[in-house]
Amino acid sequence: VLVSRDFNVESPVIGTLDPTSAAPGDVVTMSGQFFGARRVSIWLHYQSGGKDCRKKCRLAFTYMDEAGESLLAFRIPMRIPAGEVVLRLRNPCAETQTTFTIIEGP
Repeated sequence: VLVSRDFNVESPVIGTLDPTSAAPGDVVTMSGQFFGARRVSIWLHYQSGGKDCRKKCRLAFTYMDEAGESLLAFRIPMRIPAGEVVLRLRNPCAETQTTFTIIEGP
């Protein structure tokens, strides 16, 4: 018996971020589509001292259902300066990005 299954690989789509700005150490929840349930990473890209820098965020959890609806949570790394950053979501197939604001911590 030979079973043929068609499937499409979709690029991730970021829907919402909650909260929309956060301080180092805070946890942010992201919803959207096609993040993947494994090997997902979140990177924050920013300028510091005239140099391009990036930090990887630690994931608290990731989830994607059969339809591709996705949810994940990540922690803002410590020692990242306040200001606007580029947030990049990567999975094994593709990446997407949006802007995010880092605020001063306590």
